Amino acid sequence: MKTITTIMTIVTISLFAMMTSSSVSAELSPEMATAIEISKKVEAKQKSLAKSFGKFANKIVAMSNVAMQNGTEKKLETKYEGIMIRIDNLLIKHADSTSIYKWITLNLLEDLKVLFREESYKINMSAFQREKDNESTLTETQKKVVKEVSVSASTEKMTVSELRNSKDELVNNWISENEANYLTHRTSAWDGFKFCANFPAEVYTDNSMRMYHNAQSSVAKEYFAFKVKYYKNVFTDAVANRNWGRIQQCVRQMYLNYINDGLTQDKIKELYERTYNEEYTPYTTPFYLEGVQPENIEAYISDYQGR
Repeated sequence: MKTITTIMTIVTISLFAMMTSSSVSAELSPEMATAIEISKKVEAKQKSLAKSFGKFANKIVAMSNVAMQNGTEKKLETKYEGIMIRIDNLLIKHADSTSIYKWITLNLLEDLKVLFREESYKINMSAFQREKDNESTLTETQKKVVKEVSVSASTEKMTVSELRNSKDELVNNWISENEANYLTHRTSAWDGFKFCANFPAEVYTDNSMRMYHNAQSSVAKEYFAFKVKYYKNVFTDAVANRNWGRIQQCVRQMYLNYINDGLTQDKIKELYERTYNEEYTPYTTPFYLEGVQPENIEAYISDYQGR
């Protein structure tokens, strides 16, 4: 039997218009009739979730506004971070789902993560400004010294608790909220900023590459063709298979940072060198256009940054 993805594609292209004719409907195969019913369920679920998400988002925004008025941003930020961790776990859990609602669920979780990330940033900026106002007695020299405190490369591997403490420490030491987010964020493969900084949004512009991890949606063929064209060993080499997943998560994260926060490659270079005390060589071409395979990505990065 055809996969749900294939059936849905066929339905989208031709069958919905044809369903207005009862004579055509009577000639449908059982598989196509099932596909139509499935598509109706998915569409109904998507509309229902979109409506609920809008109402929920309004409540979260209102909650953030109350926290900023009452000076309780830190307490709420802790709750938001806990929620984002649970969302990450759910994304991993549903990645292998066979449900007809899989992609609706994953998209909803991604939207929720963006919502809580934006609200977390907003309330943290409020708290940060409040702390700066309260510490106005610091001299400019003291502020300069404190701001130079940065995260070391050893923080690339941390527990969830340590990440939380590190982020707070960075913000408390006059590192901006955005920079603290970049430096403490980890992908599900546990790669941090030092690795992901090598995949800037201005260079990795292929939509299938940066938007669809393990794609089984309408762009599945596009992404499959991308892998076949550039990743010669992704289907046979375990390291290559693992690394292309790591890479794409980084590409997507850096793209979101670029879209949401304006994290350009110039800013990446400045933060990278200030944080790790190492020179960052800006990229001009994606690694796959240079013929580099995913299993060799770490050696490629090491060599590139060592130029």
